[in-house]
Amino acid sequence: MLLLSIILADQKLDTAAIVENPNPMVTIGNNSPLCYGSTLNLLSGGGDSYLWSGPNGFTSTLQNPTIPNVTMATAGSYTVKVTNSSGCYTISTPTLVVINPKYKFNETAAICAGDFYIWYGRNITNAGTYTDSHLSKFGCDSIYTLQLTIIQTKQGLCRNYRQSEGFTLIEHFTKKLFETMLNLTK
Repeated sequence: MLLLSIILADQKLDTAAIVENPNPMVTIGNNSPLCYGSTLNLLSGGGDSYLWSGPNGFTSTLQNPTIPNVTMATAGSYTVKVTNSSGCYTISTPTLVVINPKYKFNETAAICAGDFYIWYGRNITNAGTYTDSHLSKFGCDSIYTLQLTIIQTKQGLCRNYRQSEGFTLIEHFTKKLFETMLNLTK
């Protein structure tokens, strides 16, 4: 508190106290890194009113806003302006939000009737759609989908094809065609 002495027009001395209100001490944070599709929690404290701003035009007047179903556009720096009851304010240093991707892989394959397809440790013999999920290096679920077709063939067409050799049916026939062409040029 600062005391100020003032001499008034009638030569009287008057004193006034000047109170300097401090700016708020801001706390800021978030729960990232997050996986794509998760909920972002922005955290702040130290005042009486809050004004957040961030990427993609984000604004909020909540103390601790949440953003559900985050996308890559949600990633970036967020700041909050914190105001106390005296009207003094502080703008925070930025808090960085990191969003990690989830991956979706679609695979199609065809095998000959009677053969099997090895997919993530499973021997699959029936046509259909199969799904599996695995964690990415960021700890986010990634979805793998296989659409398997069974080719009904005449006897002998798929005789030399072996899934365990790592070829798809198209690769097998391309390889056989290439080998045949090489033999013709010798």
